[in-house]
Amino acid sequence: MKTCRCLAVLVALAAVGFAPAPLPRQQRQRDDPTDVNGTWELTLWETNGARSQSSEQSYLIEMSREKYDFVPKGGGGRSHYDMRLEPTAAPMSFTWSMNGRVMYVGSYRLHKDVMTIIFASGNNPSQRPTDFDAPRVQYRFMMKRIKREP
Repeated sequence: MKTCRCLAVLVALAAVGFAPAPLPRQQRQRDDPTDVNGTWELTLWETNGARSQSSEQSYLIEMSREKYDFVPKGGGGRSHYDMRLEPTAAPMSFTWSMNGRVMYVGSYRLHKDVMTIIFASGNNPSQRPTDFDAPRVQYRFMMKRIKREP
């Protein structure tokens, strides 16, 4: 009887040892870190930790991988920046340039249709703000996409 149990245990262990490996988990689709095309509504505009609700309500943002435009809601001239995204940086980074000169450097987070950017005046991306939880950065914008552009 004892021999039968031992044999049964050995057969069970051998079967487990030769069991096929589990099938690989389907790879999840990751968000495209450069999917910024569209019109964005500002939900937060902070300058040095102080919120500016009037600025939030005054502008829309039109953005693509190559441009960042402040569009006044009441009409008038827009402010245009050439934008360069660097999604491989940690955290992801960007620069805004005007007339070929980098004016602002920053970091961004993008999750579906919500984007947070922190940035500062400057031209060296290695000196950009990177701490999204810092209570004060020169500029912090939070935006929600309201219209997707191809």
